[in-house]
This record gives sequence, C-alpha cells and structure tokens, in this order.
Amino acid sequence: MRLIETREMALDDILVEDRLRPVDEMGVSAILMTINEGGATTDPIDVRRVRRKGVVTYRLIDGAHRMAAERKLGNTTILASIYEGTDADARLMEIERNLARAEMKPVDRAVFLLEYKEAYEKKHPEARAAIGAALIAKRWDTTGTMPVVSFAAKIGQMTGQDESTVRRQIRAVKALERPEIDALRNSPNWICYKDIAEIGKIAEDEERRFAVQSLSAGEAKTVKAARKAYAASQGKAAVPLSDKDQKLARLADAWARAGEVNRRKFVEANAAEIEDLLKALYHGEDAA
Repeated sequence: MRLIETREMALDDILVEDRLRPVDEMGVSAILMTINEGGATTDPIDVRRVRRKGVVTYRLIDGAHRMAAERKLGNTTILASIYEGTDADARLMEIERNLARAEMKPVDRAVFLLEYKEAYEKKHPEARAAIGAALIAKRWDTTGTMPVVSFAAKIGQMTGQDESTVRRQIRAVKALERPEIDALRNSPNWICYKDIAEIGKIAEDEERRFAVQSLSAGEAKTVKAARKAYAASQGKAAVPLSDKDQKLARLADAWARAGEVNRRKFVEANAAEIEDLLKALYHGEDAA
C-alpha cells in the first residue's frame, strides 16, 4: 500500500463495507472513555482511495470503532491516512492492524487469522506449506536467496504466538459457519481458543450447531458439557445433572465415604443447623 496523504475527512465520505468483524459497543465505549479522561483521541484511521471508471471513492481499511466513537461525540470529520493499493493489499492491512491489538475476542482473532492466511498465500503462493513431491522439490530448490516466510511464521513474528498455536486456531474456525461465528461472538460466557478448537473437532453438523447454540445461550459453560447434553438429547447418554443435583451428588458421595466416626463428628459440629433443617422438613417448609 502506498501512503498518499493524511488529512481530515468527512465521516460520510468514507464507505464502510465488507468488514471481517462488526463494531463492538464495548470497544467504542473504551475509546470514548480514553477521550473523556483527557487522552489523545486516536491514531488516524486507514482509508483506501479507489478510482474506477473515473469515479473516486474512499473505503475504510481500519478504524470502524474510531469512526463510531467520533459519531457518538457528534463529530462529522476524522483524521485519516489515505492509501492506494489493490483489494488484496487492503485486506492484508486491515487484518494486520487488527491482529496487532490485544482486545480482540478469540473468535474474532481466529477469523482474522483464517482470512489473513488466504489473502497472504494468494499474494505469496510460494509461502504455502508444501507436501509430497512439492515438498521434496522445495527442499532442493536453492535458487531463491530471499524466500517468503510462511504464513504461520509471519503471524508468529507479529503476535508472539508459536506456529502450532496459529494453525490450531485456523483449523478450528475453518470448520464453523458464519451464523455459528456470530453466535459465539454474542455468548454471555467468554469463548476461549480451547473452546473454538473443541467445536472445530465436532464432525457432525447438527451436533456442532447444538454445541454453539448451547454456549451462545449460556446453557452450557463448556463444549464438553454441551456435547454431553446433545448426546442425552439423542438418547445416547444419560441426561446431565443440573448444577443443584451435581452438588447434592457430591455431598452424598462425601457422606458415604466419610465413615461412621467422621459422620458423628460432622453431626456434632453442625447439630444446631441440622436440627433446624429437620424441623423445617417436618413442617413441610421449602428450602431457601
């Protein structure tokens, strides 16, 4: 990408389309908080100038959250760095800018990694992992003095992650459909890389959708719990115990393993509370 200039631009003159992730209100709020606390507004957003059939348009590369924050402040302009380049280069810049940020959700980061891999290897076919005969030929090719680094190695340099971690994230999100990704983004529970990887391992579409729905609705806290619930719904396993029943089962197990001497000690130490509970039970009172 070639930088042309940096200047104030009207927000309405910038096209915002085909984004890899939606604007997150928490992200916008964080920017507004920084501004309200007296911090610098933000770095310039990145915009691409496109000239087609004599018509010039300006398309956003990076900075949707900053644009949203400026609108909330009632501003109509924003500082923008304007570039020229290809569609592929613009996509690579968008992804690189986002991957450099720490606040991204794991599911968003995995989506960006997959998109970056495809864009990077399209631009640099020689960076694709070679197999079979192609791998042998690549090993014996000594003509290149400046080989293009592999995608996973490049991401490792950018983010500090090892190559195997990068590849696992890509494999996981590649198995997900767009509605499933959107659902995980909105989950009330934090969806970590391990969760995404576990979901990606589910081969059956129906089971995977069930797991995603359970997680995104807060019905299951882990992928393992969601899969157990799915197996039960298909008659392949016992219905999972509720949180209340699990606690009761653990209490009963501890009582059974305690032995008579420890049970007597427990009853003596908790006699008053046990007596109150027995009275409530006798009178048919519900537990609080």
